[in-house]
Amino acid sequence: MKKYLFSLIILISYTSGFLYSQKTLIYHEPQSEYQKGLDLFNKEKYNPAKECFDKTIDVITDLQSEIRISSEYYAAICAIELFHNDAEYLLNKFIISHPDNSKVELANFQLAKLYYRQQKYLKAEKAFEDVDVYDLNTEELSEYYFKSGYSFFMLKKY
Repeated sequence: MKKYLFSLIILISYTSGFLYSQKTLIYHEPQSEYQKGLDLFNKEKYNPAKECFDKTIDVITDLQSEIRISSEYYAAICAIELFHNDAEYLLNKFIISHPDNSKVELANFQLAKLYYRQQKYLKAEKAFEDVDVYDLNTEELSEYYFKSGYSFFMLKKY
């Protein structure tokens, strides 16, 4: 009986160790959660995408990690699309925290569009001035000129 019990314990411990080792690295890498968030973002499913980006931000402790920085940017954009109250805070935090990042120009443009949507034309005007038009594509450039011009018009700055 003791031999049978000992064999059973060894078998269970061996099997549980084997089953645990079957998980691939994708379960342990925050990059997979980030990639999932990007896929959802591209499908315009902003709420689950924001959750994925927030999880990635929580897991990565290195503040200079490119994946974390991109997650912060996309989480802020998701907040804008979802009309969250903290969208302005998240964008400003991203711009201040990562002034040298390539996404800052797009973040400035998104912030300006947010102010425009909220009809805060003075803030929109200042934010549009921070946008480098050379970083915008043709569609964004048209939107930039229209919305910045309209902001000037509403402020009676002809």
